[in-house]
Amino acid sequence: AATLSSEYAPATFESKLARAEVAVQRVPQADLAARLARMKMINDARTVRYDQALVEGQAAIEGFAQRRRIAAQIETSLDLLRVRQSRATAEDVAIVGRTLSTLHQLAATELGDGHEVMRQVKIYEAGWAWTNGDVAGAHRRLQALVRSWPNPEGRPIAGRVVDATGAPVSGAI
Repeated sequence: AATLSSEYAPATFESKLARAEVAVQRVPQADLAARLARMKMINDARTVRYDQALVEGQAAIEGFAQRRRIAAQIETSLDLLRVRQSRATAEDVAIVGRTLSTLHQLAATELGDGHEVMRQVKIYEAGWAWTNGDVAGAHRRLQALVRSWPNPEGRPIAGRVVDATGAPVSGAI
């Protein structure tokens, strides 16, 4: 299997995970074990060990659920769906669609529509719609999620838009 080493996942990452695992074993807490399992899932996915990534991801989801860390549970579930999309077996593709609706319902019920994790679920749903050919629907979903951010240091500017030759561009905003 191919491996990926980059500034985001250096070759020493696995040894750091091993040290973290020893520390978590000394202080067994479900949420710590879940965080470790999530990191292992991410590492396994990056190194194309999808089957192991799915096992670790499921363990992380269960650990977060046990501690009622709903936001972390849903975020990890979204990561696990990305692993499934990367592996992309027929079963994985079928699971993604079913799981998305379950995650949407869980986020809406437990976190509320205004929670950032609910927004992440909606972004993933839009991406899934786009992947499955509903480009216009995905675009509408993403447009509904657009947020404007104030720029306190902003200042008005005036001018005219010109093309490469210096001629004014009609209708430019």
